Amino acid sequence: MKIQLYFSFFCITLSSFAQKAVDTDVWVGRITILDAINPVFSTPVNLTNRKGYDNQPFFAADNQRLFYSTTINNQNDIWVYDFTENVNMHATKTKESEFSPKETPDKRYISTVRIDLDSVQRLWKYDQTDLTRKFEVDKSIDSIGYYTWIAHKSLAWFKITEPPSLWLQDLDSKKSMLIANNCGRTFLGYGNDSLITTLIIDGKRVFAIVPLKNTNKIEYLIDSPDMNSQDFVVIAINGKKYIWTSFGKKLVSYEIGSPERKWNTIADFTKYEIKTINRLAISKDLKRYAFSSEE
Repeated sequence: MKIQLYFSFFCITLSSFAQKAVDTDVWVGRITILDAINPVFSTPVNLTNRKGYDNQPFFAADNQRLFYSTTINNQNDIWVYDFTENVNMHATKTKESEFSPKETPDKRYISTVRIDLDSVQRLWKYDQTDLTRKFEVDKSIDSIGYYTWIAHKSLAWFKITEPPSLWLQDLDSKKSMLIANNCGRTFLGYGNDSLITTLIIDGKRVFAIVPLKNTNKIEYLIDSPDMNSQDFVVIAINGKKYIWTSFGKKLVSYEIGSPERKWNTIADFTKYEIKTINRLAISKDLKRYAFSSEE
């Protein structure tokens, strides 16, 4: 069985975060792929299990570490859980607040959105061999809310505007190009020159393929299960590609390109102490899952 995972990447935003954050926990578990229709999800385990904000899980490429953001005493840092050692560790320790951890394409750095002391939101990266070594990715990027790496020298990012806007950034030329407006907080590379994201169109949230070059040719895929379903991953199993997203306490799946355009339930966590699944991450080897839920 051939399996491929396309990562989606998240970031929390807003300079007023401290006033808006709700208590959340990060939950983790195992996945067994029997086939694309019937993946088996083990009982979720509460990884953080404390009062406060624990959110934005992201699996490292080695499949053995889970990065996430956590707030303690109004200070938000990045933490990492090592599945091999079964231990939580502090990753970033700064005066600023970091969110949305992910690895850069070369795997050398952990990148984050950082709320600096002047309240401006910028993109930084931290050397994985020495996390005290940090570098600003591109000084021309500010008011960044969410982002995903396209390649070593380019990324897509969500700008905090009204309505919110999605931009493509060339890190060599420092030039930005508008891709779309009214976008969701999750977007990921799809093929060689497109993104999959959610958009608000005619008052509805929809999933769509957005070209990076000819942005007038947006391809509608399917209506979102509801307005809150905007965190997702895309996987490929035996040549077919699927979107997995959350719908309340459930995970649902859609086969991209299917003429039926319907969502199928693949996991139901109703019987567990989970309110609503908000963020979703899947390890690259498709053997672990993680999500956040309000306490």
